[in-house]
Amino acid sequence: MLAATRGQRVDFMSLINAMSSTKLPNYAFRNNGDLTFTDVGAAWGIDRPSFSNGAAFGDLDGDGAPDLVVNNVNDEAFIYRNNARTQLPQNHFLQVRLGGDSLNPFAVGARVTARGGGRQFMQELEPTRGFQSSVDYTLTFGVGRVDTLDSVTVDWPDRRTSVLSHVATNQRLTIREQDRQVRPTVQPSNRPTLFKDVTAQVGLDFVHHENDFVDFDREPLIPKLVSTEGPFITVGDVNGDGLDDFFIGGAKGQPGALFIQQRDGRFVRSNPGLFEQDSISEDLGAVFFDADGDGHPDLYVVSGGSEYSALAPALQDRLYLNDGRGGGHFHKATGSLPAEDNSGSRVVAADYDGDGDIDLFVGGRVVPWRYGADPRSMLLQNDGHGHFTDVTRRLAPDLEHVGMVTDAWRAISPVTAVWTSSSATWVSTPVFTRATASRSRCTRRTSTAPARSSRSFPSTTRARATRSPCGTSCSARYRPSRRAIPVTKTMRTRRCATSSRPSSSKARSSNRPARSRPRSCATTATGRSPWSRCRTKRSSRPFTASWLAISIVTPRPTCCLPEISRVYSRRSAR
Repeated sequence: MLAATRGQRVDFMSLINAMSSTKLPNYAFRNNGDLTFTDVGAAWGIDRPSFSNGAAFGDLDGDGAPDLVVNNVNDEAFIYRNNARTQLPQNHFLQVRLGGDSLNPFAVGARVTARGGGRQFMQELEPTRGFQSSVDYTLTFGVGRVDTLDSVTVDWPDRRTSVLSHVATNQRLTIREQDRQVRPTVQPSNRPTLFKDVTAQVGLDFVHHENDFVDFDREPLIPKLVSTEGPFITVGDVNGDGLDDFFIGGAKGQPGALFIQQRDGRFVRSNPGLFEQDSISEDLGAVFFDADGDGHPDLYVVSGGSEYSALAPALQDRLYLNDGRGGGHFHKATGSLPAEDNSGSRVVAADYDGDGDIDLFVGGRVVPWRYGADPRSMLLQNDGHGHFTDVTRRLAPDLEHVGMVTDAWRAISPVTAVWTSSSATWVSTPVFTRATASRSRCTRRTSTAPARSSRSFPSTTRARATRSPCGTSCSARYRPSRRAIPVTKTMRTRRCATSSRPSSSKARSSNRPARSRPRSCATTATGRSPWSRCRTKRSSRPFTASWLAISIVTPRPTCCLPEISRVYSRRSAR
């Protein structure tokens, strides 16, 4: 037809009518009661082909069995009568109609629980079924051969309840919210708890204020907000008194806070003016570690969020050096970090090259205003004096664009090889290893254990269980939880020859002994870095780590309400 009308005016309606179309049948699935379903569309008589685009159910004839209405495109609607009452008279039902208050007249969100015959039936009133679609507000319970229910409980949206006892079936009940009882749905437990709230006693006055920014206004198709992934917390003994201090990050427009623990258990805010200068940045990660080799924990803070465009000064990470005077005083280091253009997420400290100073891995979270593109992560090499060089492209090219990193952690294997693992959105968890300088070969390993879905959303609210390189501090999330699993799966390895190079290629202090380290495999015939995720040779040896923390998605509220930091003390054994 297109060839025949070439060069002529086309009647588009005729063209559309000439297109072939195929009507499809609808499906119905019966619950078998064992977590399996059977397709019974043909048996129930609803398999008539059509261009259906919506459906709703409700008891149209008042016999206690929900009927079905199917909407079709360019065709009349289908109305199916439910014959369950005549064909299965031995089965009973109960219909519940709720009456709410003036602001919620149908009591949407209420939960109704019916108990009887040793069974429990529960439904929540959520009538919405897709775009601009709804079903009947009457809840219908099929209770089998139970003719009298022991109780019917309604949990109203305001957390109050209504309870009816000895309810006969095969009827429609109308329960109104004004008749509710006053007791709460969740009764307080009298069992002793493991922790108690001591926030007031320790003097913690930090309240997180999330800035009012909606990512969807700029990128309407993203699945979640990236600008509200804080706050976080990192712990360390910054003044050497044997007590844990902590730093908690702030949102855009709110400075982070460093709290120093006192002997009586109270916390005192330290260096408030220092962090006020960088309140324009959104803090998304931090770690205490000894950056300049003076024996005092310094602080590295990752800047992130999606409020700013790439190359914005507010996305630059920050390094705060501890002056070592014992009071937990810091000053901001200048010229110590490379320039950045991405929104960061996590920072991990480890001596990956074995030269005695602490290096860093900084994970990239997103490319600002380009959600889905892989941001740039960095491997930062420490010269021993607190100056860091980006060596990612030279030593770890596969680590540079590993994905949208949501978490990362490190550990030391029994052969003292440093490995780093990062958890990223839409990809499985990769593991990167580096062999020690004492070996003549470098080994790249990728564990096959984390067989997580490639479309999962690892959340930043899951914590990692690590200790920082100074040995006296650890890093954790603000409200952490951890899932640990043993790893004994097989791994894949690849080997390539290496050589050592003099330690003079990297600046060192005069009192630090010179060491050799393996040359990057990027200069070998393989053309690959020792950090590459390689899949060429399978080894049956168990993975060297004893556990692996897995990050999984947990939804966070998108509102900008303040979050109050709280401290919980572990109760004594008594």
